[in-house]
Amino acid sequence: MDRVGIIDEAFKSRVHVSLYYPHLDYSSSQKVLAMNLDLIERRFRVQNKAISIDKQEILDYVMFHWDKHPGARWSGRQIRNGCQAALALAEYDAGFPGHNGELRLEMKHMRAVYEAHMEFYGYLEHVRVKLAPPPERDDSVSEDGSTY
Repeated sequence: MDRVGIIDEAFKSRVHVSLYYPHLDYSSSQKVLAMNLDLIERRFRVQNKAISIDKQEILDYVMFHWDKHPGARWSGRQIRNGCQAALALAEYDAGFPGHNGELRLEMKHMRAVYEAHMEFYGYLEHVRVKLAPPPERDDSVSEDGSTY
């Protein structure tokens, strides 16, 4: 049985304290994304490893989709996880012949992560709709709209 639709309730039952964080606005989302890209760059620099990050292209791509998909906007944690997943894809690419070990975090890596996110988001919405209880029938209203 597919249990993705009930994961939220199962998880909520184990949470002792929940905190509310307001959704990030455009500017905050952009700052969190830029900060995460800067942190990746700084971490590599401290380790004396070279990395090239197409920051502006990545920022433009993600913020374009922030506007385009209001219902699927990333939280701060999702932005961080997205950056880490894109970095993992870049590291994977750098290991292939012809890349000479040069690590480039590019928009194509973020696009792959974002597309996977959107596919999963669409799947969750589909599951929620399928598992939603049917609307209750109101027997006090007849087919012509008059009440009993």
